Amino acid sequence: MPAIAASPVLPPPCAPISNHAQGWAQPSVAQEDTSASVATNYSVFNMLNLFRAHWFLNRDHLLSLVVFAQKADNGNNISWVEFAPQTHSHLVRQAITLAPALYPLALLKRVMFTFLLEVVNDQGPSTLASFVKTSAPCRHHVSLAGPGPSTLPPPPSQGVGLV
Repeated sequence: MPAIAASPVLPPPCAPISNHAQGWAQPSVAQEDTSASVATNYSVFNMLNLFRAHWFLNRDHLLSLVVFAQKADNGNNISWVEFAPQTHSHLVRQAITLAPALYPLALLKRVMFTFLLEVVNDQGPSTLASFVKTSAPCRHHVSLAGPGPSTLPPPPSQGVGLV
C-alpha cells in the first residue's frame, strides 16, 4: 500500500468581524426615529437639569483630575477643561447611566461638558452636602402618642418588701 501524505491541519477560518461587534453598527431606521423622539422629549436643558438634580460632583476633586484648563477672555471663568482618558471615560459612563435610553451620545457629551464647566466654575450645587443644606426645611416631628410625662417615675426602692 502506498503511503498517504498527511495534510496539514489548519484552524478553521475566522469569521469576519462585523461592524456590530466592533461597536460601529449602523442604527436601523426604527432606532433612529426612537432616538430622535427621545432627544426631542429630553432637550439639552432637560438633560442639564437632570444632571444638576442627580449628579453630585466634588468640585475640588474634579479640579484635581483636570489635565488642562483654559480661562475665558474675562479671566473669571474656565471655558475649557481636559481630563486624562481614564477620567474622561469614567465621566462619560456615569453620564450615560443618568441619561434616558437611546439618548444621542454626541448630545449627551455636550451637555455633560456644560455641566462639568458649571461645577468647575462653582455655579450651582456641586456636592451632595450643598444640595442637602439648601433642600426643603426640616420639620419637627410630633410624637403620635401625645405628650409624654414630664418626669420619670421614681425607681423602685431597694430592699423594701423583700423577705
